[in-house]
Amino acid sequence: MNDISERIARMSPERRKVLEKLLQKEGTELPASRTGDSPGTGSASFKEPSSDEKEKAGQLYDSLVREQSETLLVRIQPHGEKVPLFLIHPIGGSVFCYTELARLRTERPIYGIKASGLAPGTSPLTHIEDMVGQYIRRMRDVHPGGPYLLGGVSAGGNIAYEMARQLRQKGEDVHLLILIDTFSFYDYIVEDDVGYFLAFSLSFGLFFHADPVGAYYETLKISPDEGIDAIRREVQRLSSRERLELLKKCMSKAGVVGSDISVEHLNRYFSVYVANCRALLNYAPRPYPGKIVLFRATTDDPLALKLGDPDRRQTDKTLGWNRYASDIEVHDIPGSNHYTILTPPHVSMVAEKLRDELKR
Repeated sequence: MNDISERIARMSPERRKVLEKLLQKEGTELPASRTGDSPGTGSASFKEPSSDEKEKAGQLYDSLVREQSETLLVRIQPHGEKVPLFLIHPIGGSVFCYTELARLRTERPIYGIKASGLAPGTSPLTHIEDMVGQYIRRMRDVHPGGPYLLGGVSAGGNIAYEMARQLRQKGEDVHLLILIDTFSFYDYIVEDDVGYFLAFSLSFGLFFHADPVGAYYETLKISPDEGIDAIRREVQRLSSRERLELLKKCMSKAGVVGSDISVEHLNRYFSVYVANCRALLNYAPRPYPGKIVLFRATTDDPLALKLGDPDRRQTDKTLGWNRYASDIEVHDIPGSNHYTILTPPHVSMVAEKLRDELKR
């Protein structure tokens, strides 16, 4: 298992600053620093990272992700004597998104469970039920019996939900189920493999607060006035290998990955993303008798808006979970969206409310 928090802590200040710029950048400004500056102050902003800084940040991220590839169970925060918290990967398969939350919650161990298929020689799982069986086994490797604390952001919440449901069905004690901006249903319109490719490109970029669309326009020599459909038409003409080469070029240009990342590495991430999308579309939740704590972003999902799909958070406060559970506590995280809810400054509110829930 890997201790990601300690690896980050041992980085030089210069390298940490580069990584922070990549993770926190929203346009060209940082919403809040990690050094205690309050949001809105002048010191809470950085200039746009240089191309060299983007390159170093991308390489640093790639190395951290590769470090996670040895095992499905990742020790994100190892300290503390209390019952561990297990956080399940979102649709992209990595658990890197939880490092900031883990840094703020140090009173108990925090483990991430990443997706199968990211490591060379492994294959993605294509059904939620298969994931659940494997993840429960990995969880029991370090915590053989309850009580269990489970959670996840986005699709990770759906998997955690099914894990909690099956554990309770077997008579196990699930003390807390945490869903972080997780819908009970996913009906994004993804018509074909090009649709998956574009959704993956956009979501991967948005996760790092970068918008690769501009890089696509520039690389494909398309006017922004032509919109996403023009990118779709150009991508449609490319082979699978050419699409991945284009993805690598545009993601590198947007500062999301380093230029040394291999096409094969990107293909593993894309394959996991597609497998998880299909698993979600084929998953039908069943009723859950326990309590759900839902952290909800208040701003519409930018990926849904870019793809022209509906984001129903404004009309359904429980994100659909009231169909399956009666005990739901909703915590709105003001100003956050699907991709910023676990980044500063919003993650501090998630951590604070999570602490309060764990005390109960």
